[in-house]
Amino acid sequence: MRIKLLWKTFLANWQTISGLFLFGFMTVHFFGVSLINIGEKALNWYTAHLDKSNWIIVVAVLMVLVVALLHMLNGFKIMWPYIKSPSKVHAYVLGMGYFDSFLWFAHFVSGAIVATGLTAHILIACLLGLHTITTVAIIREQFQSQSYWLAMGVFLMALVVHMMIGMHSVIIKYDFLPKYRKWIFLALAIGGFMLVTLGLNNLFLLR
Repeated sequence: MRIKLLWKTFLANWQTISGLFLFGFMTVHFFGVSLINIGEKALNWYTAHLDKSNWIIVVAVLMVLVVALLHMLNGFKIMWPYIKSPSKVHAYVLGMGYFDSFLWFAHFVSGAIVATGLTAHILIACLLGLHTITTVAIIREQFQSQSYWLAMGVFLMALVVHMMIGMHSVIIKYDFLPKYRKWIFLALAIGGFMLVTLGLNNLFLLR
C-alpha cells in the first residue's frame, strides 16, 4: 500500500516536473525561432547551434522526446478515469479551480495535439532531416507546403493553450500565491495571447 501511494505521488509530481521542463524548453526554442524578427542572419545563427551532427544535440533532442512521451502517457493515465466516467469531470473541474469543463477539455485536447505535433516535428526536423543544420532557406522551402504551414499554426496555438492551462493547474495544485491568483491568471492569459501573436507573426515571416 505504501509503495503504491509513493508511486502515485511520484507520478503526480512527475507530471509537474516534466511539464515545467518542457515549458522551459519550448519557451527557449520559441524565442530562438523568434529571432527571425531581427533578420535571417539572427535565426541562422540560432539554428547553427542546433547542428544535428553534434551528438550532444542528438542526445538532448532524444531526451526532450522521451520526457514529452512520458508526460503524454502519464497525462493520459491521469485523464483516463474521467474519460471513462464523464460524471467525475465536474469534481475534477472544481478541484483544479477551472471555471468550467471547457478548460478541462481544452487542456486534454491541446495536450493530445501538442504530443502528436512535437513528436512529428522532432522526427521530421531532427532525426529524419536530410540537413544537419536547418537554415531559414530550408524552413521557407518546407513551408511551401500549405498543409505543413497550417499544421504548424495549429500546433503553435495548441502548445500555448496547453502551456498556459498547465501553469494554471500547477498554481492551483501547489496553492501558489493564493492572494494574487487572479492577477497571475490574468498575466497567463495576456502572456498566452502575446505568444500566439508572436508565433503567428513568425510563421508569416518564414512563409
